[in-house]
Amino acid sequence: MQSPDALSWGGSCSISLTAVAGSCTPATNQYSVTGTLTFTDPPASGTLTVSEGAITEVFTAPFASPQAYTLSGLTADGASHTVTAVFSDDVACTNTTLESNE
Repeated sequence: MQSPDALSWGGSCSISLTAVAGSCTPATNQYSVTGTLTFTDPPASGTLTVSEGAITEVFTAPFASPQAYTLSGLTADGASHTVTAVFSDDVACTNTTLESNE
């Protein structure tokens, strides 16, 4: 019998990501997060979206790994935040990581 996780997996795609918070700009109380997406067997179409809250960067197919990204205009609050990467044509191919703007 397969586990529920195995049943929901949509393919062989996998993705990993890094996230590094930049310095806060005191005048705006904002910062950027940069990182790298590394993936195998991505879908042949659709988009790859990296997001933290409402701030996103979107890449369109064809996809090439590794892929650098930058999320700008994030509000510095000293807390940890989740950065998410997901393919639109294979939503099971997703991953998250934490970044902290402390």
